[in-house]
Amino acid sequence: MLLKNGKIFYNGKFANLDIEIDDETGKILKIDRIDEISAGNKGGKILNLSKKVIIPGAIDAHVHFRDFEQAYKEDFLSGSRAAVNGGITRVFEMPNSKPRADCLHIISGKIKKNPDIVNMHFYGSVSDEDFENNAKQIEKFIIAYKFYMYEDKNFDVLEKLNKKISFHAELSNSDNCIRNEVNAIKNLTKISDKFKFTPHICHISTNESLKIAKEKNFTIEVTPHHLLLDKSNDIRFNVRPPLRDERERMKLVRNLNAIDVIASDHAPHSEKEKENGANGFSGVETMLPLMLNLVNKGVLTLEQLIEKICINPAKIFGMNNEIGLNEKANLTVIDLKKEWKIKGDNFYSKSKFTPFEGWNVKGKVSHVVVNGKLVMEDEVLNL
Repeated sequence: MLLKNGKIFYNGKFANLDIEIDDETGKILKIDRIDEISAGNKGGKILNLSKKVIIPGAIDAHVHFRDFEQAYKEDFLSGSRAAVNGGITRVFEMPNSKPRADCLHIISGKIKKNPDIVNMHFYGSVSDEDFENNAKQIEKFIIAYKFYMYEDKNFDVLEKLNKKISFHAELSNSDNCIRNEVNAIKNLTKISDKFKFTPHICHISTNESLKIAKEKNFTIEVTPHHLLLDKSNDIRFNVRPPLRDERERMKLVRNLNAIDVIASDHAPHSEKEKENGANGFSGVETMLPLMLNLVNKGVLTLEQLIEKICINPAKIFGMNNEIGLNEKANLTVIDLKKEWKIKGDNFYSKSKFTPFEGWNVKGKVSHVVVNGKLVMEDEVLNL
């Protein structure tokens, strides 16, 4: 396969170069000005990506793809298709599933259910039950551990973990006060000092939390909804941590440069559950478009977006995701000028509710390549 005439993000800058991909291995063979006739003689597909931008495959480092007992909300197949529709080539799937992913049996079940449409990495949960044995067994199969501070209270186990540890930093899962998150971050600074590790903070929602975490060199994630939405009386907008007021939200926007990762916290629910105020909503299909819209508005640069969605998530969790020779081709192709309207009915996720319903955005994914396979072409899934 040959990707021609696009502008690619390569070696830290944009360049007008072509990309040749080996159809058998899925690896990048050549990055250069490539003759279309000689490439065509190999029988591969040729894509003309004129006026398009090619970036390293976008990563969503925080998704809940449910399945098992919650397959009515989402399953790995629908979640993976939704990820491709959102321009995502790699996801980190959370462990608070039903049943919880805290032992080898459940992790193995998740691995078997993975449809291999996108690169799917699994988080492991920390459980007090037979902790030593379970932690040792699952460690080599997971990307990181997830610690929920409102329910995981045995902090002593952190000393025995040999993977990155991410934290849901709230001391209560029902307290909407800002101090609920801030005090959790303060507690975490003491815990990290005691056990000598650097936490990753998921979905931060307050500027004071951000400031405290950055002083300790924690890595920090933010969601599009905490950047773009104010708190609402509509219970369908419920999420944890909760949405904040405009003043607090704008503090996060102004400090975007200090945030390492943008991730969706894709948390699908049934329509009835949302009407009853279930926390969370679909996000894997809207994250990248919403952030591209901010690029077009001048709120952040495209380079900053690539850093926070493509490069940093990989680095923090011990991977490489940059475009390079002999690397697997994971690529997201963007039309920065495309204007369109977000509609939940067009989602591939089972959950169609979005707080961004009807938003007009500028910037859309046109093509997606996962491990050398073209899984989206001209905005249509090849699945």
